[in-house]
Amino acid sequence: MINPKCISEQLMYLTVRLVSGNHTATGFIYETPNKTNVIIGNRHFAEKTDKPDYSKTTIKDIISLELHLKNGTNVPVYDYVDWYLHPSCDLAFFNLDDLLKKYPNSYYFLRLTSQNIPSQSTLDDLCALEDIVMVGYPDGRYDAANNYPIFRYGKTATHPAVNYNGKKIGMIDVPCLPGSSGSPVAIVNEGIYYNKNGATTVGSRFIFLGIEVSMPCKYHDVYERDSNGELKVTNKYYYLHDLSLGNYIKSEELRGFNSIFAALSI
Repeated sequence: MINPKCISEQLMYLTVRLVSGNHTATGFIYETPNKTNVIIGNRHFAEKTDKPDYSKTTIKDIISLELHLKNGTNVPVYDYVDWYLHPSCDLAFFNLDDLLKKYPNSYYFLRLTSQNIPSQSTLDDLCALEDIVMVGYPDGRYDAANNYPIFRYGKTATHPAVNYNGKKIGMIDVPCLPGSSGSPVAIVNEGIYYNKNGATTVGSRFIFLGIEVSMPCKYHDVYERDSNGELKVTNKYYYLHDLSLGNYIKSEELRGFNSIFAALSI
């Protein structure tokens, strides 16, 4: 096992590859105000739909994931979990500590906390174009031998301080695929970086922007010839064109779980 020292190495132990039936997604470990470890993922993965039903509050599902052990090996975990659904956006979580009580072992993982959620003033001090990293499992791919995620690197496509189209989301210039949903999106600078005033800082920084949720795509009408040989637009089939962009839910939306954490005493 790598002894994580720099930020990017630490991110290797933050995420988990979630599998439910034929569906794969990304989850990451988050510590609640009461020091409970939960897995954050997307609501659409829990519900297995691209149109979440916001009248629902919980869903039970069988989840498979693999965790690192302190001895450098990895162990699979497979069991029922209770997904708790965010009341207003495409996020969900389940209690990792509660699940691991059934599988006692010496696990090794890192986590994010509410302290990692940037303030508005922190976002205001950023540039429109910042270096970002997304960590997860695009198309379900990962280093299966070592249980490590895949890193995607790119730029912010909208200013992190601005709510894109008036919603608490942002856009990144990174190709996203099914399986990337739930990936943490962060500004990561290691060694040196510049602020919006042009000053140079020697050091590293990590700013947790949010959670990848979707990829904007362009749909084209598909034409077919009718019995007279004339081309007609069909409503049944579409050609999907990937714009090589991604949408993320802003990390501040995780505070929407606080009332659920309190109700569950976790």
